[in-house]
Amino acid sequence: MKNETTPALRLTPVRETTASVPLAVAERSLAALPVYGGLLGTLCALFGWSALWPAMAAGADIASVSMHKSGGSLTQSSLLLIGPNVHPGYVRQIINLTQTTSGSYLLLSSLDISRRNLVLRGKESFARVAALADYAREEINRIGGYYAFSKELINGDSIYDFDTTKLSIHTLEIGLAGIEVYDILRDEYDIQIEFGDIGNILA
Repeated sequence: MKNETTPALRLTPVRETTASVPLAVAERSLAALPVYGGLLGTLCALFGWSALWPAMAAGADIASVSMHKSGGSLTQSSLLLIGPNVHPGYVRQIINLTQTTSGSYLLLSSLDISRRNLVLRGKESFARVAALADYAREEINRIGGYYAFSKELINGDSIYDFDTTKLSIHTLEIGLAGIEVYDILRDEYDIQIEFGDIGNILA
């Protein structure tokens, strides 16, 4: 498979196409990439071809896309993308053996609604999200003690791009671990962020 390159992200084949074991990839927070285009440089409809998705473009056979993380569907709803080397009937058979045959229409309809919303308004919605996150970064960095980092980390080697819709904040300079800030925001301000670690929070 030929390497594909965009100005911000270099895609390298994840395996040879002759491999006998199918490769499955979990794309956790990438639901909006084909619409938003920040990391892939792709401004196109969400559900065109599976090659729009990074794992599929890099040669994966199957990829699960957690639409609920950034695509707007309900929690626990995801898409399963299948490449040409995997028979859809076999995948359906395995799913029927391991999962309920009575799918949740609430979750399925939320996938359809979020898909439609991303197709019709995705580009504008994520442009607004990115603008609001940029504004929040500027305001946080004015406070002092916090460091809300962004594209200045890109070095073309270990970091190829930065998702500007995410708000990543280093907290150690104020004497608090990220998990402590996480707890304070939740317990004292009723703000639920994505996670906190030893020195950062992510929202």
